[in-house]
Amino acid sequence: MITQPDIVFLTETWLSSKIPSSLIIGSLPYTITRCDRSSRGGGTCIILRDYLSFSTVSLPSTEHEITCIDLFHSSAYIRLCLVYRPPSYSLAKTDSLVTCLSDIHASSPHPIIISGDFNSDSLCAIPSPIDRLFRDFIISAILSHLHIFPTRGVRCIDWVLGNDSTIVSAISVSPSQPLFIRDFSRVDYAALSNNLLSIDWLSLFHGCPDIDSVYHNFSSTIHSAIGLFVPYRTPRPPSLSYPSHIIRLIKHRDQLFAKIHIPTVRTLFDQCSKKLLFEIDKWTRYSTRKKLARSKDLYRHISSLTKPKLSIPELVSPNDEPVYDSFSKSNLLASEFASHFTLDDGLLPPLSSLRVQVRSDLKNSCSIKTRAQKATSKLFLLLKALPFNCPTILLRSSRPYLFFWY
Repeated sequence: MITQPDIVFLTETWLSSKIPSSLIIGSLPYTITRCDRSSRGGGTCIILRDYLSFSTVSLPSTEHEITCIDLFHSSAYIRLCLVYRPPSYSLAKTDSLVTCLSDIHASSPHPIIISGDFNSDSLCAIPSPIDRLFRDFIISAILSHLHIFPTRGVRCIDWVLGNDSTIVSAISVSPSQPLFIRDFSRVDYAALSNNLLSIDWLSLFHGCPDIDSVYHNFSSTIHSAIGLFVPYRTPRPPSLSYPSHIIRLIKHRDQLFAKIHIPTVRTLFDQCSKKLLFEIDKWTRYSTRKKLARSKDLYRHISSLTKPKLSIPELVSPNDEPVYDSFSKSNLLASEFASHFTLDDGLLPPLSSLRVQVRSDLKNSCSIKTRAQKATSKLFLLLKALPFNCPTILLRSSRPYLFFWY
């Protein structure tokens, strides 16, 4: 999996003018160009590394959800076009979209890649009128599908089109459901605890020149322990066990949701949602009464509730009392972890004076505040490596002294 992509295409972003791009990117080294839907849902955006040079392409029509840029890279231009076609698009609206894409393609003297969620399968054996519209456009524009893998069920509705197949070397489709997931309910927590207790944390962090190195060592150690003691399991496929009339209501509600921006449809959607909740509650009560009416089903139901199940062991305080709330759990885990950084007399070991450098520009309070904020944001990345929440762990272990690494 790529952890630091150069370019990211996103459809159905659900962004609006109320959400600034700075809130999406934050301090990451990326820039963003986007096309937001005026109503709820939809939208497209392209996120690029800040060192990439590009220009935004003016669109022949603004009624469609399209983001298009010309990317300058390695002394050459590439036109990148991202499209989202909602399932609610009529044949006439789809024809307008195809005309817009044709103009974008015709105005580009450079190689072009058109990607996005088209909610249409132009590769199917029996194409619909909308599928044929796209198929004719692909043929007339001398484009080709750069991948033909199914992206939703057995249909290929997410496309990567191009007029130069050498631009994209390899394409893969990630599965919508993971093949294997970690099973934290089947862990030998005693062995895992002994493994973590045997680690010399001070030696692990000794010689780290900056907080990034500390984070890398800590994260690698935790993930290695998880890899050793947490087994994998195959996730159960999602199953819908509702009766047919409830399934029909769910499908009808989904169809209404595709046109929820229309005021009259919004009213119908709310009515359908209320009816769906009523029918589910009614069916649940009926199923429960039916289950309790038969002695065999009643026995099976009671056995499933009383049978002990594998679960993650609860945390116990030094007073041998169970700890339930998240805040007490985090404090308990923080105290246990911080104890690895203290000497026998309960004091923190002193830092080597050779690792501390005094800089003249630290006299400026604004500089100190800015550097402290950056250091703190990196420190809290350590928490992401843990499978539990422990927000006070760093405060307990670092509060007696403050320092900067350079």
